[in-house]
Amino acid sequence: MDRYFYQKIDSTNEEAKRLLRKGKSPSFYVVAEEQTQGKGQQGRKWISHRGGLYISIVLGEEYDIATALVSATLSVQRLLIPYIPDIKIRFPNDLITKNKKIAGILIERGSGFTIFGIGINVNQKIFPEEIRDKATSLYLITGEKYSIREIEEDILKHLLDIRKLPFRVLFQWYRKALMLDIPAVLHLKRGASIRTVIKDITEKFDILTEKGYFKLEKLVWIEW
Repeated sequence: MDRYFYQKIDSTNEEAKRLLRKGKSPSFYVVAEEQTQGKGQQGRKWISHRGGLYISIVLGEEYDIATALVSATLSVQRLLIPYIPDIKIRFPNDLITKNKKIAGILIERGSGFTIFGIGINVNQKIFPEEIRDKATSLYLITGEKYSIREIEEDILKHLLDIRKLPFRVLFQWYRKALMLDIPAVLHLKRGASIRTVIKDITEKFDILTEKGYFKLEKLVWIEW
C-alpha cells in the first residue's frame, strides 16, 4: 500500500481526496505529523499538533457507514487495549478513557472508495486549554513515549485484518465496548435538540434512547 507522508498538511482526508481526484487508485494512505485544519465529525475541528498520529487510509470499496465506523473504531480500540485495558467506545466513533477522548474517526465515502480518517493522541504532553479537560494521550495515561511509526503500522494491520470479518461478529465486539446508559443531547437535522439517555443501538445504527428510536442519518451530531 502506497504511503504519502507529510510533516505538516491541512488535512490528511483532504489530501487523500486530492490524490483521488488526480487519478490515484484506492489502496493508499496519507499520514502527517501535524494537521493545520484537521477535521472531526460534522466539520468540527480536530486539534492536531505534533505528537499524534493523523492518518487517512483509502480502500477501494464503498463500505456502508455502519461497517466503516465499526471497522475503524474497533481497529483503534484493539490497538489501544494493551496500553489502556479500560478503553471504551463512545457512540459512534470516539475512544474514551477516564472520561477523556484519546482517539476519533472520520469516515468519508465516494463512488468506489472509503476514506478511514483516524486521529490518535500518542505523545502529547499538554493540550490547548479549550480541550484540556476533555482530551488525553497515551503518554499522559502511561507516562511513556511511543514510536508513532510503529503505531501507524499497527493500525494499518488491524484495519486490514478486521475488515475481513463478518459484520455480525464485529458489531458484537463493538457493542460490548460501547458506553451505554449515558446522557446525551441529540441534535437533529430538522433543527430540534433532544436531551436523553442512550440505552442501546441496533446493527443498522438506530439509536435506542429513553425517548424512542432515532436513525443516525437523522442526526447532525451528538453532544455529550
